[in-house]
Amino acid sequence: MTAGEVMTAYIEKGLAGMQARKAAVEGRGVTVITSSGTLVTLLLAFLVVSPGKMEHNTGAKILVALSLLGFTLSSTFGVLVNVPRKGQEPRPDSLHGHLAEPYWSASANEAQKVIATAQLHTWQTTFDAWRSKSKLLLYAFVSQLFAVLTLGLGVLLVVL
Repeated sequence: MTAGEVMTAYIEKGLAGMQARKAAVEGRGVTVITSSGTLVTLLLAFLVVSPGKMEHNTGAKILVALSLLGFTLSSTFGVLVNVPRKGQEPRPDSLHGHLAEPYWSASANEAQKVIATAQLHTWQTTFDAWRSKSKLLLYAFVSQLFAVLTLGLGVLLVVL
């Protein structure tokens, strides 16, 4: 086995792992959107059930408004996690030059090098996307935690 074959196998494995991590982050982004939507529904149900109790409780109104803002931010960050990023895969037309002579008659090692370079580029752009999506997911979780805490405090002010 040549060094090129070893590197190609390593790059393929690394790329597959990075794509799986990126997909997992995107799946968690969808989960944040879903749970924020559910919790906003509960927030609205709480407002419908307790309108008289909220009327003169300014602190509870502020906390509920902050909670709604937190859920909105959380959902927004969740959506941003799932926005596709351009340039992750090499364009097929980038290989046209390798179909002409002298590349077409070159050794398999030359083709392996071209493909490994393209895969390495894809790995890098997928890593960059994963890193930025992971930050957005963290912001979504923090926003949702903030929203849940402020909602809980608002409910406590109304109930007590």
